[in-house]
Amino acid sequence: MKSIIKNITLPVLLIAALPLVTACSDDMEVGDTLHPTEAENYDAKAYISKTADAEQSFSSTVTATPSSLVVPDDVLKFYVYLSKPVSSDVTVSVKPDPETAAANGDAVLGADAFSMRTSTVTIKAGTTQSAEPVEVALQNGDALKNMAVGTAVMAFSLDNVSGVEASSNLKSIVWTVRKVFNNVKAEGSLDGYTAYPVADYKIWSYGTNGYEDGLNDSVLDGDYCDYTQDWDNPAWRVEFSEPKEVAAIAVHAYNYGYGYRYCLAQYKVLSSDDGENWTDNGTAVSSTTPTSNSDAAVCEFFAPVKAKYFNIVPVNDYYGRRAWYVFTSEIEVFKK
Repeated sequence: MKSIIKNITLPVLLIAALPLVTACSDDMEVGDTLHPTEAENYDAKAYISKTADAEQSFSSTVTATPSSLVVPDDVLKFYVYLSKPVSSDVTVSVKPDPETAAANGDAVLGADAFSMRTSTVTIKAGTTQSAEPVEVALQNGDALKNMAVGTAVMAFSLDNVSGVEASSNLKSIVWTVRKVFNNVKAEGSLDGYTAYPVADYKIWSYGTNGYEDGLNDSVLDGDYCDYTQDWDNPAWRVEFSEPKEVAAIAVHAYNYGYGYRYCLAQYKVLSSDDGENWTDNGTAVSSTTPTSNSDAAVCEFFAPVKAKYFNIVPVNDYYGRRAWYVFTSEIEVFKK
């Protein structure tokens, strides 16, 4: 008899309690202690737009040469906004924010690479945009001088906001700075330099003239022209018997009947002592279209480069097109 009572008692008790459980569940409202949710907040928020209002790009390039650092006069300007107008003026300050800059694992540039020209702005009552933009300027200093070649970033974030809250996800803007090395002067000159005798070096062609890669006397004989005919990687290679100091290189124009704009206007110069490990010295640029074969696109180095090999890699012709089909009459190499 005991065993029967035990077997019946538990189900009966559970059934009897079921209305109580159901009643309690029915009485619970979303937002009660057992079902917490965050209340909607429609208050005005201050924020920075990531896609609008920058008068400068969010990126800059600085160029290191053997003698100096070339820093562009870049100024980043952006406004601060409110999600809706409020009845009082809102004052907002912005500051460099290394912590946010480092969030994606990027190298962080020192804050002294920038000058906060305008760091505090006001959003007038009844409006949603700051009256003036925040202004941040790139400045030449130790942070940029000590920066390694490559890319680094700095973020600028909302700091103090009066009267309203700052947005949690639209409160920063990131400036990316790229540093490159360039040993080639813009619009190079041959003044004061002496040409190496053509007997001192050979020139090899790669992807030029439609023939097999190999020695190319046509750009050393003062007569015949050569032209690139390779989409991927045409080049001419200067080879000395031993490393020599080179101060400048001249790639002369040639009119093959199509006009001088088909000549080489931009080319990179790489140097090497073993023909395998190469240093990119920069890009030579000529902006004046040649009018005769004596005209040349000149690569003049800031500091002479000593090497056994020099690769001349075409970039663009005077039409601004990729230089897979350009003409040259002669290539000369100069020393101080």
